[in-house]
Amino acid sequence: MLPKIREAALREAELRVIAPVAFATMIGLAIALPTAPVTLSAQTIPGAQAESSQALARGEWPAYGGTYAAARYSPLTQIDRSNAKDLHVAWRWKSPDMAIKDGNPKVGPTRANESTPLMVGGTLYTSTSLSQIAAIDAATGETKWVFDPKIYENGLGIPANDGGEFRYLSGPRGLPLLKPPFGGIVAIDMNSGEHRWRIPVGRGELIPAIQQLGIRERLGFPTRSWALITKTVMIVVQSGYFSAPRLPPGGTRRIADLNNFDPHLWVYDKTSGEMLAEIALPANAVGAPITYIVGGKQYIAFPVGGGPLVKELIAVAL
Repeated sequence: MLPKIREAALREAELRVIAPVAFATMIGLAIALPTAPVTLSAQTIPGAQAESSQALARGEWPAYGGTYAAARYSPLTQIDRSNAKDLHVAWRWKSPDMAIKDGNPKVGPTRANESTPLMVGGTLYTSTSLSQIAAIDAATGETKWVFDPKIYENGLGIPANDGGEFRYLSGPRGLPLLKPPFGGIVAIDMNSGEHRWRIPVGRGELIPAIQQLGIRERLGFPTRSWALITKTVMIVVQSGYFSAPRLPPGGTRRIADLNNFDPHLWVYDKTSGEMLAEIALPANAVGAPITYIVGGKQYIAFPVGGGPLVKELIAVAL
């Protein structure tokens, strides 16, 4: 256990980073940019311990947000504005809980595969919606081992971390209640507080009610997005949407099924917000992306799937 003073300092540092993002969740995600050029070999903000910062510089991702400062920043430079368009899916890893659910319907459906992996020493570590732990070869996506505590045999049905209700409130004629962009990212000058740029994320113009209006401008999609900042670019993935809540057979709690919606990975110039690449994906993300280097190649990995969709980790690379 951390000493109380040190633990409090870490939490305070995390809040300083997270608060601006949380404040902007109604419109999307906010990132802050300094006006003067800054040269970093790794994170230097409070809360970023030397060990985890050094791991980032080696190409690892040892903590959920990169370091305990949770800035979601990586100093890696292999993927940049000149080659982002060449990104492609390098491998896909299927979650082992899929086989458990297929063999035992009483385990019940799960909502989403919200498990951002860690990468240390060439191995990815992740968990599943059934509390399994898996180790995965970070270069190939091959399973190294799986630990299964068999928590699903407790007879309680749907795990406690699953279920819940989600409801989309539409306005007149099925249109979104709020004006566009329905999902987006805002960059704010850290010194002056002025907006540097604002971009839509996702394609809300593909919502059927909006398509009928003939709008072709990119409007952003009203769902969660996750951004990863590197030394060269900003990488963004986005969730799909949840259908109306339903009660599964024999269940006591209503659940909402996850659906894909125009899944892509976007790469932006972090200074201007210019889109550099739009990479089609087999499924929407359901968790934050990480980046790492193994075997001299930089990868970006993130979780996808849940409910009726196949739960996987997907890695993209040049």
